[in-house]
Amino acid sequence: MKSIIHSLKTTFFFIKIIKKLLVYILKKKQILESLNEYNVLVSSPSSGSTFVRLVLSSYHELNTGYGNGIPKYNSYLNKDIFALTPLIMGDYKNEFSLDKLGKENLSELKENSTKLVFFSRLPLGNANNIFDINKSKIIVLLRDPYDEILSSTVKKVKDINDKNHLIYILNEKINNYKKYVSFWNDHLKKGYKIKIIKFDEIKYEPEKSLKKILEFFNHPIKLNLLNTSINMHSIESTHERMKNIKKPNYFRFSNKEIRSKIKEKYSKYIFNHDSYIKSLKIYEKLKNL
Repeated sequence: MKSIIHSLKTTFFFIKIIKKLLVYILKKKQILESLNEYNVLVSSPSSGSTFVRLVLSSYHELNTGYGNGIPKYNSYLNKDIFALTPLIMGDYKNEFSLDKLGKENLSELKENSTKLVFFSRLPLGNANNIFDINKSKIIVLLRDPYDEILSSTVKKVKDINDKNHLIYILNEKINNYKKYVSFWNDHLKKGYKIKIIKFDEIKYEPEKSLKKILEFFNHPIKLNLLNTSINMHSIESTHERMKNIKKPNYFRFSNKEIRSKIKEKYSKYIFNHDSYIKSLKIYEKLKNL
């Protein structure tokens, strides 16, 4: 008898949890589908997206007074967590890929949905299914192909002395970059609301580039808060914040020694790669838009 009662309690407990989850998902779905326009930030790996996402999240926290703009590192998730979640990771059509949009943010989301920014990486999966491009304003982060390929390869390399391993990663990164720039080059021709933001501008003129992003998305601009947010995520501030935290796979700052070795041994291979040559031509066209 006791085992039956225990089983029933367990069953009711899980039913309650599932019911709450379904209600939450449906509410979130209704809110997202009610948006008239999506603000989308898109990047390929190593093109400045981490910095931009961190600054935007800190800025929105400071602007709303919801938090202090300083993320807390969650070792279990291996993520920087903010009090407010104005920036949603992943594919918004897939409810389970929405990153850290907890139920505590639902009311905030409903009231301030125009401040939402959806972030996606390309090329991953089917690019055409990531968001409704007809209903979107899209910021595309763009980096010089050689620097991006080197930087993203450094993050994936396991053995610098394994030539086959390195060639495999380089091929993957070069071909992915070509897919990325080709996709946006094709869509820019069709008149979609797309703005190119270059990596060099993010790196050397962060206030100017972040201001452009906020303006494009019609978000409020307060330069003092924007500069505070930028300073929070500078190399120096990030190192200071992270120095007592053991964070695995923290790749915001590439290993210069590995990068130099790849440059020394494989630059010629990159420059002569057919997809690299084609990518460079498209990049030159896009960066001047």
